[in-house]
Amino acid sequence: MTVDIERYIYGPDRQHAKIAELDAKVSDPGYRLISFGHQALDDAVALFPGSVTAIAGRPSMGKSLGCKWLAKRETARIVDDGVSAAQCVVFVTLEEDVPRVSMAVRGVTVSGAPISNADIYRQRLTPGAITAASVAAGLPPFYVIGHPGIVNDRMPPPVSASVIVRAIERITDTTKGGQHPTLILIDYIQLLSPDDGAVNERTKVAQVMAAAESAKMVATATGAAVVIAVQAGRRVDDLAFPMPEARDMQWASSIEQVCDTILGVMRPIRCPAWRPGMPNSDDYLVVGAGTGQKSYHVDDDLAVYGIAKQRAGQSSGLFPCFAPHDLATFDAAVAS
Repeated sequence: MTVDIERYIYGPDRQHAKIAELDAKVSDPGYRLISFGHQALDDAVALFPGSVTAIAGRPSMGKSLGCKWLAKRETARIVDDGVSAAQCVVFVTLEEDVPRVSMAVRGVTVSGAPISNADIYRQRLTPGAITAASVAAGLPPFYVIGHPGIVNDRMPPPVSASVIVRAIERITDTTKGGQHPTLILIDYIQLLSPDDGAVNERTKVAQVMAAAESAKMVATATGAAVVIAVQAGRRVDDLAFPMPEARDMQWASSIEQVCDTILGVMRPIRCPAWRPGMPNSDDYLVVGAGTGQKSYHVDDDLAVYGIAKQRAGQSSGLFPCFAPHDLATFDAAVAS
């Protein structure tokens, strides 16, 4: 492929043109940040177009749930605003299957209740109920990128960074009815496969580095906010307050370097100190100090987000959240 190198060079005139382009973009009435709907967290954290944000946590702490909540909220925003039929949300799933992600984000319910994994796999629903509920939920501008499974008796290549880039190029291809993603989510980045198929510790670091760099490239090229779920390293389990820090990105420090914002997430009830029946367990999480100290009752709906890094705002802060697993809402937790 012949590369037009001039496109990569920004002299004074092209720099000025890009600055004017940025000014016009952030001044446009349609410009907006991606939000959680949690006022304090949204005031502190800027998920802006073209940015890359990591949500980092240990297993089962809520990385995927945070990504699905953002996807659900932004998809609903696009539908409600009706600003542009070409806007969409893209979700790359590397952990859960496509149906479960789709149903969670699209708000598929039966008799007004979300469909749980237990409902599905223990056959608690009447035949056809899931399909009927999916039809009733409609078809909002939401795309999922996931492995297709066996096709024509053959296993297609696994999802890699290059597969994601090509899939997003296809979604945005204006010659084929292309959409404009306002939000792209990758859940989770360490599960990406290498393009050459080789997997060992050295290639794992390289592939995560390539994935992080691809995420930044996609954010810059599409103008979408990109959110990546990241597995935090085991060191976090030994911390007195097990909130991931920027240095805890498993497999690659490149994630720390590439991201504009890094948010840690933990659910106290999943941590040893608060597990029911554990010695010295405490029913309350205490946040802050002095007159600003607040206590929060620990249950399965309490999640805590922490700012580990941010280029466009404050670089620290803890935000206790009421974040139920059914994605019904996401708001500030109420102090006891």
